[in-house]
Amino acid sequence: MAAMKEIEERVKSLESKFNLAVTVALFLGISVAGLGTWVKLEAQKVNDLHTQIRELQPFVQSAQEAIKKTSDEQLVVIRSRAEPIVTQLTQQTFSRMASNSTETSEGVTAQNGFGGKDLKSSVASCPAGQYLAGLTAHWGGTCQGKCDEDGGTLHSLQPICRKIVP
Repeated sequence: MAAMKEIEERVKSLESKFNLAVTVALFLGISVAGLGTWVKLEAQKVNDLHTQIRELQPFVQSAQEAIKKTSDEQLVVIRSRAEPIVTQLTQQTFSRMASNSTETSEGVTAQNGFGGKDLKSSVASCPAGQYLAGLTAHWGGTCQGKCDEDGGTLHSLQPICRKIVP
């Protein structure tokens, strides 16, 4: 890759020299025959450099393919070795969080809003800095015995909140 860049830079340098020489020759009135010989020499050098670039191209392409293949293989190896470690660390972190957390009686209880014909709703939630670890359901009666087969009505949902302790 570095050789390709060096060759390209040499080509650009030769082209710049050629353009400068033509300008100077025209300005000074140097013979076209002498300039023509020099131009042929420089053109041959440029042609040789282009040939070298074409000859190097398959090697560069092969090296790029080998690098990509090796990179892909290394990623597979890294992932296969890292996945069990990440899984274990995650499990350890969750276990530590569960053992370090403390249950609180804080939180907003969702109440059954039925008392008339309108549907009502309320939200059960935990305070900031806590997470919902569960819910306690409080059941009510069965419509004064008229709904026994359907079971009790849900009276409220009380959140079970836990503080995360690092």
